[in-house]
Amino acid sequence: MLPRHTFPLRLHVSSVLGRWSGARLGSGLAGLCLLGLMLWATAGLSQAHQAPPPKPNPLAENLTQDLVALSTRHQLAAPAEKAQLLYTLLTVATERQQLLAALVEDDPNEVIRVALPADLRASLPPAVQALVEEEVDLEGALEILHEDRDVGSRYLYALQTTGGRFALHFAADPPAHLETGARVRVTGVRVAQTLALSSSTTSVQTLASALPNTFGAQQTLVILVNFADKATQPYTVATAQSVVFTTTSNFDLENSYGQTWLTGTVVGWYTIALSATVCDYNTLASQAKSAAQAAGSICRPTRAMSMPFRRTLVPGGAWARSAATPRRPGSTAACN
Repeated sequence: MLPRHTFPLRLHVSSVLGRWSGARLGSGLAGLCLLGLMLWATAGLSQAHQAPPPKPNPLAENLTQDLVALSTRHQLAAPAEKAQLLYTLLTVATERQQLLAALVEDDPNEVIRVALPADLRASLPPAVQALVEEEVDLEGALEILHEDRDVGSRYLYALQTTGGRFALHFAADPPAHLETGARVRVTGVRVAQTLALSSSTTSVQTLASALPNTFGAQQTLVILVNFADKATQPYTVATAQSVVFTTTSNFDLENSYGQTWLTGTVVGWYTIALSATVCDYNTLASQAKSAAQAAGSICRPTRAMSMPFRRTLVPGGAWARSAATPRRPGSTAACN
């Protein structure tokens, strides 16, 4: 069962003074006072360095309370009232789902905190259940991307399952010990195609580690794509070939002490349906591969790198120099 609330802990300290005489009592009290000051100072210093926990989201709380109250009313209502109450339930559930979907990336702990228990969710009308988060256990292949931007960097986590791909957001302790390709089982709260997880230590079980495949020549297909609303070709295939298989490959070769380098080819340009204003790595890579397969450029499973830069090979511009690369070789996509 996932944790719902964090309750404050109170530490009760009691001390007993025996029948101590004169100097012994004085030295004993002095020692206790010194110990107390040390404990107080240590606790104060610890609290000073701890970041305050995220505040509860009032709207998420209110919508959750409204949903529960409306569900109770709907169950007890006369047949003539149920239709109107169902409409109101659907309205509240839709608004709440949209809010949780927006919260899960920045505050997954809040999504976990307000998630409805399984038995309460099961009591909702089927149409409402479809709009309510769900506690799930899923198995699949872990995917880890590293995103670099002008304003900083972050890791992106996802789980590829037989039922689709799910973005993973950790309230604490993301899995620094795992690599792309690891087979894992995760336990979390599902909101649409996203999972809110407590931490990698409590929410992720490793079923099989990723097999190492990062040594030697890395056969890579670079797919150049542009967009339906911006079908420009800002650089040539030859330029992309030089940047990836000379500049980047030499960088990999040097930093791996001669153990890893890139070989392959560049294909494109292909125009994909994705808008130039959307930077969705997974959709971009999927559409790029489909376009290359339709053109006959992919005849077997291969590592693909989608390069949708619209002006230069160095990511820049509207997407603040963002680029996503896997912790291990795999699908790569970048946007500007």
